[in-house]
Amino acid sequence: MWWFRQQIPSNEKRIQICFSPLCMCFSIDFSVFSDVIMLRCHPGFYTNLEILKYGIQVVYFLLGLFFHVSVLKILHRKWNVYSKFPFLQLYYVDSILSIFIILMNVGLIRIFNYIPPLCPWALKQYPEPTQFISLLFIEQYFKFVKCLIFCFMIVNRANCVICPMSVGTIQKCVIPHVIMFSFLSPFIGVWTAFLSESQFIPFQGGFIHESKMTFHWITVPNFSVIISFITIVTVCICSLICMICVSRTRSENRHTEQSLTASAICMSIFYVFALSMEIYFHQSHASSLEMFEFWRALSAFSFDILVVCPPVIMLCLNVRLRVDAFPQNNTIENTLSSPK
Repeated sequence: MWWFRQQIPSNEKRIQICFSPLCMCFSIDFSVFSDVIMLRCHPGFYTNLEILKYGIQVVYFLLGLFFHVSVLKILHRKWNVYSKFPFLQLYYVDSILSIFIILMNVGLIRIFNYIPPLCPWALKQYPEPTQFISLLFIEQYFKFVKCLIFCFMIVNRANCVICPMSVGTIQKCVIPHVIMFSFLSPFIGVWTAFLSESQFIPFQGGFIHESKMTFHWITVPNFSVIISFITIVTVCICSLICMICVSRTRSENRHTEQSLTASAICMSIFYVFALSMEIYFHQSHASSLEMFEFWRALSAFSFDILVVCPPVIMLCLNVRLRVDAFPQNNTIENTLSSPK
């Protein structure tokens, strides 16, 4: 999601753009243009190329949606078996969040970013700042919740390898409170955006939305960096603990526990990579619109990996989930009727 802050002095038209999650800033001088340009899409972009970009993103989003639904179906159908693992309870919530992010991107956010013919229609529907456009920050809110949920997922894996015999019951009791905390705490950073009016601003092949930030406290980009930093530190420490102590996994359900730990470590690599980019470019200043668009697309793609890849990793590393999601014959299913 992107947040834009507009500053227009009385003697010139200049817009300062701050982009989240990369939080890069640069200024564009619109003094040579008329006011009409703010009601049109940015010129110089080929409609067919922008639609092709959107089509590619739709393909991998739909593939990710298919794998998410496949895993969720088997978790829901055999919840009495898988609910004994707190990691899978948290993953269940994380997967639902990923589905919401995919649907918002495919049906609302990316379609307006990459399909220029929709710009005149959308700008005509919402020519003035409105509270309704602020709802687009829900996608950023979901991303914050997703990061916090994964923090607790990797903490669960670290606890299981450090104290394999004592933390299972405690974690099952704590999971509802963890989920509640993950959903409520991001409001600290996004409530100002929700309560402020927003408006559409043409940019590159399509347009994005700008918040007028009526209530100034902590900005969404700053809060995004805080969440990213917390996630990276937690993930690095817990992943290191998992790799060192994985041999201490208890014999009961040993195979399943180890496969979940391996899945968490693999997913942590993607999290650290994507969120490190966000922090690294926090102070970066793009020299041109083209560079800004490049880093914007690169950052969005890195988080797309975090949304699409987790179910693929789970299915590849967990035999039980893979067989239940894609059963080949009854013999295999009966042989693996209970976690190892």
